[in-house]
Order: sequence, then structure tokens, then C-alpha cells
Amino acid sequence: MAKKFLCSQCGQTFEAASMPDKCPICGADTSHIKEEKPKGINTNSNVYTICYAAVLVVLVAFLLAFVSSALKPAQDANVAIDKKSQILASLNVRGLAKSEVEGKFDELIQETCVLTPDGQVIDGANAFDVQTKEIGDKFPVYKAKTADGAEALVLPLKGRGLWGGLWGYVAVTPDLQSVLGAYFDHESETAGLGALIKEAKFQVHWSSRHGA
Repeated sequence: MAKKFLCSQCGQTFEAASMPDKCPICGADTSHIKEEKPKGINTNSNVYTICYAAVLVVLVAFLLAFVSSALKPAQDANVAIDKKSQILASLNVRGLAKSEVEGKFDELIQETCVLTPDGQVIDGANAFDVQTKEIGDKFPVYKAKTADGAEALVLPLKGRGLWGGLWGYVAVTPDLQSVLGAYFDHESETAGLGALIKEAKFQVHWSSRHGA
């Protein structure tokens, strides 16, 4: 890269790859020649590149954190709607618009509780807040009505398929003797019936075969 030099004898600047033996303009020796340092920031330096990249990374991280924080309420609301839709599907209520889910859930779900593994009620626990991975240590129970008005208990289920996890909800009669409806989902597609487990027709057919 060419460098700039200033000759103090003639006052002219010129470029050269390295310090010349004499000024190419007036012939003055090197004692009259000084290298001109670039003013401002040298955008070609490694230091500038590293600092620029660091600032850019921090800025992008801040923007992503801000966007994630701003969208979290909407994301949480969508997760809650999806979970309520799954519970309603086990009660054979399907195909609702998002705006209809909240009202129908409040209409059909009458009471909830959370049980310990030995069947004791956990005071103050919210059944809806129990995550799938917690089922076992905590067991949420929803007392509800099906789409045709039958009394039901909605119970969460989880297990393992051939290639991934399975989970869902099953609606049973209060005496636990008959299945009234079910909803299942899976972590990854499995062969055979596993590949159809999310299909409404499969779930209704399964429920009818295991019903009263």
C-alpha cells in the first residue's frame, strides 16, 4: 500500500511504497521528508475491523433481546391458546378460531386441581401452569364437560414413541371407566399409526373405539 510523504523543502506531498532516498519533486534528501500519518480512523486497520465487529455484535444482540422481550407476551398468549385448544380437542371440540378458544375453554372447564404422585391435592397450584415435562411429579386434572354435555375429567398423558416423545390429553368419564375423547401430539414423525397421531380422524376413531 502506498504511503504519503511531505517534503518540507518544496512543501509538496507525494506517494511511495517506502521512504524514498530523495524528494521526487525537488530532489531534497530524506532529512526534509516526513511520512504523513493518516488523519482520523484508519478503516483498513485490524483494530478498526475488530472494534467494528464487536460493536455490531453487541448492537444485534441488544436488538434481538429487545424484540424477544417485546414479543414475549404475544408468544405466551399463543402458547396458552394452543394448550387450551388441545384440551378442548380432547373434549371433541375442534376447529375453533383463536378468538373463540378462551370463551369455550371457560365454558367447558369447570374446576382444576394439581395432584401429587400419591393423589394429594397441591394447594395453590395452577393446573394450567404445569408443563408436560413436570407430569409425574405433578398431575393436573381438569373437571369439564364434553361438546355434548357429558361430565368428564381431562387428564394429561406423556410417553415415548419409536423415534420421539408423545404427549396429549384424554377425556374420561368421572369413574375412569370410559374414554370420551383424546388429543395427541408427537415430537417427531413415527412410522405406522404414529405418523397419523395428530390427525383428528385418527383421534376420534381411537376415542370411539375406547369409549363407553
